Amino acid sequence: MKGKQWFPVLSLALVLSVVLAGCAPATPQPQPTAAPPTAEAKPTPVPPTPTPAPKPTAVPPTATPVPKPTAAPTKSPKEMVIGVSLDKLFLGRQAEMAGVRKAAEELGVKLLELVADNDPQLQNTQIESFITQGVDAIMIVAVDNTAILTAIDKAEAAGIPVVTFDRKVDHDWIAYHSGLDSYADGKACGEYVKSLNDGKPHLVLNLLGALNDDNAIQRRDGFEDALKSETNLTIIQEPTDWNADKALNAVTNVLTAHPDLWAIEVPSDFMQDSIKTAIQEAGKLHVAGEPGHIIVCTIDGAEPGYRATVEGWTDAVVALPLFDLGRAALENMVLVIQGGTPKVKDQRFPGTLYTYKNAAQNADKIWGATFK
Repeated sequence: MKGKQWFPVLSLALVLSVVLAGCAPATPQPQPTAAPPTAEAKPTPVPPTPTPAPKPTAVPPTATPVPKPTAAPTKSPKEMVIGVSLDKLFLGRQAEMAGVRKAAEELGVKLLELVADNDPQLQNTQIESFITQGVDAIMIVAVDNTAILTAIDKAEAAGIPVVTFDRKVDHDWIAYHSGLDSYADGKACGEYVKSLNDGKPHLVLNLLGALNDDNAIQRRDGFEDALKSETNLTIIQEPTDWNADKALNAVTNVLTAHPDLWAIEVPSDFMQDSIKTAIQEAGKLHVAGEPGHIIVCTIDGAEPGYRATVEGWTDAVVALPLFDLGRAALENMVLVIQGGTPKVKDQRFPGTLYTYKNAAQNADKIWGATFK
């Protein structure tokens, strides 16, 4: 009996242990960390040698290609029209214009000429008419070197080039000036008078041109600078404004006040006949070398000056190269129209002095001997 009683007890204990074990919370067990798998090394791929891409084939344009811009063609002289504005058409200006016209004829240039008759306002109006007509360029001999600036301003605004000749004008738009070396011409007369100075006290009359003209100023200064060292000479000035009647009155008045007048400088020989009249009426007309002769030196080389020098009552004449001056003005005007630049912007042409002893032998070099 005793053996049968233990079996139920053991069985019950076993059941209880199983039940309790199932009811107790399970203690989590750490799971083993899996070792990372060893990666299998893959071979580095060798890049294939690239096949060069074919160069693109240029597709011809369907439109006609636009040509590169080229410079405007140079205008031929035969296509040019140049306006010429003159102050007054006296002998000297006619000689300059002979040079202008000759060069224009040779090149085939057409000239439009207007004369202002010494009226500055009229000259400005005439230049404005050239601008309105659309000339290729304008050449000017100014009546007044200040009043003309307004007209040149208008030419600049219109883009029309300007060249001056004979009378210099200060304006940046002027492309070239063909002028006389009036300082050298005045100085040549002064040096001649100086060569005859005997050291005694003498009175010298310096007649002046119009002082709105650079030529008049330069002739005055050149003459007087040449005589600065001659302390025995007294120089007096008398204005003429390029007027022969004023020159006549000036010489007459000086001879009345100073009968012992020793020498006269004449700034332009177009007034030579008036000077002769004044001297003759004063009873002082004698040829060079005679007692009582008044030394006279004149500038230009016009027919009156040439004739007076050959006659001998005028001692010397400074003959100006007027044909060359006019030609240079025209030729450089053409150069400027074609876009060129003159080698010298302010070109001067000095005269040559001839005396009563050699003027006739050099008539071919004195423009007034043949141009009348």
